[in-house]
Amino acid sequence: MSKRCFSNLNKLLDIKAFTLSKIVNFSTRTREEDLVEAWFYEVKTFGKIDIKVPFDLEVEPLHPLEYPYMNKFIIEIFNTSASKSNIGTFSKMYDLNIDVDDEKETVKVEADMRDGVQLPLICNIKIPIKFNVNIESEDKDVTIKKFEADKIKIKTNTGNCNLQKLKCGSIDVESNGGNIISESLLQGNIHLSTTGTGEIMGDRFQGQIIECSNEKGDVDIKTIYADKTSINTQTGDVHIGSCHGNSTIDINTGDLSIDTLDGDMKTRIDNGDVDIYIARCEHVDINNTKGNIQVKLSETVSADVNLQADSIHISQDINYTGQSEKTINDQIHQSGNINGGDSGCTISVTSKQGKITVTQQDWFSTLKLSS
Repeated sequence: MSKRCFSNLNKLLDIKAFTLSKIVNFSTRTREEDLVEAWFYEVKTFGKIDIKVPFDLEVEPLHPLEYPYMNKFIIEIFNTSASKSNIGTFSKMYDLNIDVDDEKETVKVEADMRDGVQLPLICNIKIPIKFNVNIESEDKDVTIKKFEADKIKIKTNTGNCNLQKLKCGSIDVESNGGNIISESLLQGNIHLSTTGTGEIMGDRFQGQIIECSNEKGDVDIKTIYADKTSINTQTGDVHIGSCHGNSTIDINTGDLSIDTLDGDMKTRIDNGDVDIYIARCEHVDINNTKGNIQVKLSETVSADVNLQADSIHISQDINYTGQSEKTINDQIHQSGNINGGDSGCTISVTSKQGKITVTQQDWFSTLKLSS
């Protein structure tokens, strides 16, 4: 096992146990007796860390009360197995290299496992909250949380990515089949991409630009606040609880549901149904090759509408004025206005094989509260 070390390095295992317990914060998931090895360095408050390890990985900032100067870097490797019998031999089965440059601004962590060896280990890294983070992983899971950095970049093969409370300039996550899951707030210019059956799930996305793409998995995001949102999926359903800003959604095969749209949207779907509630908009364009489209409108929406489908139903409680005609493809085309139009809002909905239903719904009903 090799470790390229510098004068600012201390190995935690060489410190007395009582000192160790003060330096290392053992979570409920890992206990002191599970510690395989640990190292710490002094670093600057701002910097960059590159991580490439063959273990499950957790990266988090130093606790501000325990490290008010934000000038430490701590790496701990824990056993996650119930058995403790072989912990002493684990560190001999991988090579761990840790580099900190002379300016203490750039940290590199790399580890290689012996061929054919699989160990029940997790690597926990604590660094200053403003550090930029670059992670590469293969089939192991990555968790990163509570950073306020300029850049976060994660690339995995089949491992899952768990993002928690990140407020950064840019967040770029790419996976070749793993799930990308965001808990709580994800703030910044966001780019999330996964292939295979990987899914994208999130609580609250907020930023100027948000991009999500996948192949055969679903996209499920509770809330989006963005100047520009782009979502692309080959085969998978897309569900957004509340979507604010300008959005573009492209689905080859899958359903689209948006509980509340407050902004503009352009949607193209080859094969799938659409269910959307429009609270406020300027321009909405829904184009569906095959599938039914249900549009629910707020009572306050005033818009010019252009509808075309095999059949069109507009609820009687909607103040609609317009005209209907047959197209050369034997479809129905309706154009007119809702609540008088003239508000600058246009809604265009087309289904080449399917029906369109337009109804009115009050905002409270969109909350879907159970009785």
